[in-house]
Amino acid sequence: MYKAILLSIGSPTILGIYYEAMDKKAPKLIFILRVDGKTSDVLPLLFVAHNRDGVNIHEQLESLLTPEVLSQCRLCECLIDINFLEESKELQYILKKLDINYSSVSKQDIMQSDTDSKITEVNQKNLGLNRSIDSKADLLLQEHMKACHMQHVKESLSIQNKIYMNDAMDCITQINFIEPECNLAKALYLLSQFMPLDSIYYSRGVGSLSAIKLTHIFLHTLSLSSNVCIYATNSFYFSQTNEIKAFANMSFYLDTTRTDSTHPFITDSNAKDYIYIAPSSMHTTSTTDTLGLLLPYRLIHNDFLESCTPLYVTSAV
Repeated sequence: MYKAILLSIGSPTILGIYYEAMDKKAPKLIFILRVDGKTSDVLPLLFVAHNRDGVNIHEQLESLLTPEVLSQCRLCECLIDINFLEESKELQYILKKLDINYSSVSKQDIMQSDTDSKITEVNQKNLGLNRSIDSKADLLLQEHMKACHMQHVKESLSIQNKIYMNDAMDCITQINFIEPECNLAKALYLLSQFMPLDSIYYSRGVGSLSAIKLTHIFLHTLSLSSNVCIYATNSFYFSQTNEIKAFANMSFYLDTTRTDSTHPFITDSNAKDYIYIAPSSMHTTSTTDTLGLLLPYRLIHNDFLESCTPLYVTSAV
């Protein structure tokens, strides 16, 4: 059975799927989905396959995911752990069945690419080849290779910056994800391969008041109807800047001077002691970076022991 972390406190909505291997370590992140759209539209799509018949799930999803439904949302990102994919023949078959192409990028690729570049430079000097290029064609080829190298590094870094390492045992772990070339419908079908979920861990706030309220109602309904366990923590657990977008040009901030803990345990009674509202420092226009939240690489159960009730700092709507 798989577990999930759901970040539904604004747009985009982020869902991470976690797999518990036989090594007795905490479940690790193997699948990431980011979907832009209203919370009321996105949540039903993400969990549409939860109680469906796994045998005919593709046909069922095709009948449910009509153009009208899909037009309300937009796929921002879909990532799969390459190591997990290599071990899953079933997932490989699904990718082939859906005619999904993908490319692999990793932190190791960046290091190797940089190493290769340095080795080439040294060899050129040693062989006396570090001279001016006579041919215009050679010059164009060199510039093209340099551009490809920089683009590859840029794409690799963008993927690595989607998660953070929250277990010291993983300090040397090679994070390696592939990004399938697919649309929202195919991404949701890939997501269905991890359903039904054993448990859902989520952010109960702070964030968009309407998103928090809808997420609370949706998850509690799903828990009762599907016997899914739900656990919660506050949104700052996923923020590397201790800032969560609120409304207009305002943000919620965590007052780190009041605690020695990196992730303080916040209750309804002490919320206003830890959290305050001030002008936002976020100036991004990128949809996928609107929230500035990262998924943890490991799902640590004891980090999600707060109340499964909405965390409001301002009055609920």
